Amino acid sequence: MKFKQLILSFSSALFLLCFSFSSVAEEYSNEWRIYFDGKASEDGSYTLTFREKGGEPLTAVIKIDKGTRENQAARITRRQLDGEVKGYDVDKEDGEEVQFRNRMRGEEFSLEIDDSNLKGLDVKLRKKRF
Repeated sequence: MKFKQLILSFSSALFLLCFSFSSVAEEYSNEWRIYFDGKASEDGSYTLTFREKGGEPLTAVIKIDKGTRENQAARITRRQLDGEVKGYDVDKEDGEEVQFRNRMRGEEFSLEIDDSNLKGLDVKLRKKRF
């Protein structure tokens, strides 16, 4: 009987945790920075998803080879995004950073890392602060 109560309590807590994450509002900005740190210890990839307010999401999968360092990862990301995602300016900044902004209308958009299996190379996002 105690085992069933434990499972029920755990299931309820897990449901509440999932519900609280899904209710978090997306963050929007008209400019984002993608930061890299480290060196890839094996081949991998990460997925970026862009979404303008009320718009359809755009997704890009960035592939990173083993041994890629932060500056190289920024260069690879800039080149791939520049060709895949239309309507945005993509610039490499300070070696290990990529600046990403809406070119056309200056509208705000969200940017998220949806999936990453990179080992040794960290990818972080920061929205521009005014």
